[in-house]
Amino acid sequence: PGSNENGEDSGAAMLFLGHPTLFSTGVSRIHNAADATYLGEERDHQAGYAVAGLNDIDGDGYTEFAIGAPYNDTVTSNSGAAYLMIDPDRTGTHNILDASDEVFYGSNSGDRVGEALAGNNDLDNDGILDLVIGGPTVDLTTTSHGAGFVLYGPIDELTGGELGGDDSVTDAAFIGESTRNYVGQRMLGGHDWTGDGVSDLAIAAPGYTRSGVSGTSTGAVYVFFGRGL
Repeated sequence: PGSNENGEDSGAAMLFLGHPTLFSTGVSRIHNAADATYLGEERDHQAGYAVAGLNDIDGDGYTEFAIGAPYNDTVTSNSGAAYLMIDPDRTGTHNILDASDEVFYGSNSGDRVGEALAGNNDLDNDGILDLVIGGPTVDLTTTSHGAGFVLYGPIDELTGGELGGDDSVTDAAFIGESTRNYVGQRMLGGHDWTGDGVSDLAIAAPGYTRSGVSGTSTGAVYVFFGRGL
């Protein structure tokens, strides 16, 4: 996210194509070793702040992925963005907007959509993978409740747009309980923690303050077992 190719902190995400024999030992500069690089659009966007694998959602033999740029200001200041990389060029250097297939944006100033991403989830247990996009400073009735925006698959058939607001393209959202919970600042999905064959999801709320406990921002992690959300 601190890469400066398109302006200070414009950010970048780098792709390394796995191979059973071509990785060597030793130290290499990351920009020289990458197979492809996706550059943030403009100064301060911090593309690459979050990345997530989505599994092979379109059956082409490649794992698709998403890239977050939480300080993107395409909609408004620091509203953020998450780029879906379904069929990007897998070699060379590219502007992230040109390489992406769809983009999801925060709808309000300071939402920081794309600060965390959770892919490879089947949250509604329909056999089709879903995506969750974090916006930890999304405001509701008060400041920075935070949100995890749920987009049900097929992911490769989604149409980009704004998350939250009157024209939201989200299917559902996990919302923080109170002011400055920062829900969605970190998320983890794609794992089956109960052994039931259905992937589960964890969403952090680092600003949550537990009642009856000394101190503020004690934090919390909410775990959702996949069972048809």
